[in-house]
Amino acid sequence: MALLMVNGQCPKPLDPVFLHYLIHGCCIESVTKAIMAEWHPAFTTRLSAFLDAGPAGDITPFISDIVEYAEVDVRSLRDRDPATHRGVAALILYKGLLGNESPQHTDTQSFLRGLRLPCANGFDFTKAVRLYVGGSNTFVNEVWAAYIMAYSSIAPQLDIRTASTVPQEQRTLRADGRDYALGDLVRTFLQGTGIPCEARLDDAKATFSDAIDLSQAGEPFFRPRMFHLAITGSETVWIVGDTDSQYYCSNAIRQHCIDEGRISWRTCFREAAIPASYFHRLAELSYGPDTAAAGMPGSLGAAIQNWLLLEILGSIGGHTFL
Repeated sequence: MALLMVNGQCPKPLDPVFLHYLIHGCCIESVTKAIMAEWHPAFTTRLSAFLDAGPAGDITPFISDIVEYAEVDVRSLRDRDPATHRGVAALILYKGLLGNESPQHTDTQSFLRGLRLPCANGFDFTKAVRLYVGGSNTFVNEVWAAYIMAYSSIAPQLDIRTASTVPQEQRTLRADGRDYALGDLVRTFLQGTGIPCEARLDDAKATFSDAIDLSQAGEPFFRPRMFHLAITGSETVWIVGDTDSQYYCSNAIRQHCIDEGRISWRTCFREAAIPASYFHRLAELSYGPDTAAAGMPGSLGAAIQNWLLLEILGSIGGHTFL
């Protein structure tokens, strides 16, 4: 987890408040109302309402919370004092956020030791985070901001270029009634959602990594996240001519790969190379209701999106960290 964050990667599904708690040595006092409100607003609002009710107030609306988290007999709280009232709130906060185990639990301590990444001089990752400009909450916010929620999450870092080896007549393509630069077709794909061609996906998904959750394909984050995994965070996508050295492939199979529209992933250089000629190869095919009825793409736009999606999903797990 610490190595992910050192490299600017969000350690989802770890809860950010739990991470904050660990960074501060399992100190529950470090979990302030402001931090809770930022990450768990509904829970914070409800806990605040309980506190505001006070020791003499009606806590009937909170019976389910008390039973589930504080695990005390509600009848014993009828004549509670201020300290008891605050104590019940602390139990709801702790168990609602962290569960039943104490900070000394073996699993918690083992996880914390790994998170610290201790150095020989006694310095460690958690100390560095606490010294971060703006504090640990600022650090956690910035790490979580790197989490890909949609195309806009990767757009500022994504550099899509058309190489000089692409012939001038191949640099644009008319698809579904309008003209596109090839780079714009890639951007349109990354902004899209869904499965362009279910039948083609079904044929290919046996080769996909088990880590890919296709049930999320309709979400705006799915394509950008899968692209990010395939390219391991690259900032550069090249659209290249067939003879371009950026298209890295063995000479023995190079032309076959280009003819099949294979994307060349150079993860060590954080680059991908897409053969421009394959956009035009797809444009030479016929599309319409008949091809859609046969389980094939019904338009050139759908064919391009289907091709890019299958290339990305098929590469994950083959050369990336999954």
